[in-house]
Amino acid sequence: NSDEDAEKEKEYISLLASQRVSGVIICPTSSELTDVSPMIENKISVVAFDRKLPIETDYVRVDNKAGSLLATKHLLDSGATRIACVNGDRSISTAMERLAGYVEAIEAAGLVAEPELQYFTDFKEEGGFQATLKILQMKKLPDAIFVTNNQMMSGVFHALRKNKIAVPEQISLVGFDDLPWVDIVTPPVTTMRQPTYDMGMTAVQKLISRFNGDLSGPEEIVFGAELVKRKSSIKKHNSVASK
Repeated sequence: NSDEDAEKEKEYISLLASQRVSGVIICPTSSELTDVSPMIENKISVVAFDRKLPIETDYVRVDNKAGSLLATKHLLDSGATRIACVNGDRSISTAMERLAGYVEAIEAAGLVAEPELQYFTDFKEEGGFQATLKILQMKKLPDAIFVTNNQMMSGVFHALRKNKIAVPEQISLVGFDDLPWVDIVTPPVTTMRQPTYDMGMTAVQKLISRFNGDLSGPEEIVFGAELVKRKSSIKKHNSVASK
């Protein structure tokens, strides 16, 4: 676990390369800066997981743009017209893909994707918490927040609770990724669920096929995400049914 620390990741990559491991599945800290060249030079098979690498490798991911578009459209269909987006670092592919889906859904509804409603942080709980505190300082509050990963959702939820913001009556919530707590808190949180088990199994299968002599070019394997509707995104006056 690199803890999103580029220096720690660099040390791990160097260590694995020196140990001549057979293969590595990596979720990079940065889609622009992570350097796996020590592995490539040592003919170590590499599969990127969730986030793209700067070089072309096998890559297993969810359709981030389509998932975020669906999540944002759900908020719009539930009555939201001013939706904030709490997002990760711009250097990470998932952050930009999820931003693209959010923007597309808003513009398709004839609204403006306002830059002041887009918050970029570190994909961690504290980042989500601090972004929400900034949102709550706005003169005109959003009526919904789309949060692009599960750790930040913990921070967003905590900040709203701490400031006594009623969900979904004042601000609706949708997150990307499930967490064990999302369906047991009050209100349960609507999320985009990734097929993480199938994605992980596919990444390992791809690595094994490389061990067994698969010489084909790098493959990108894309999975769909499922919208799981819960009460955090559905205001009482709205007729949209929850799951």
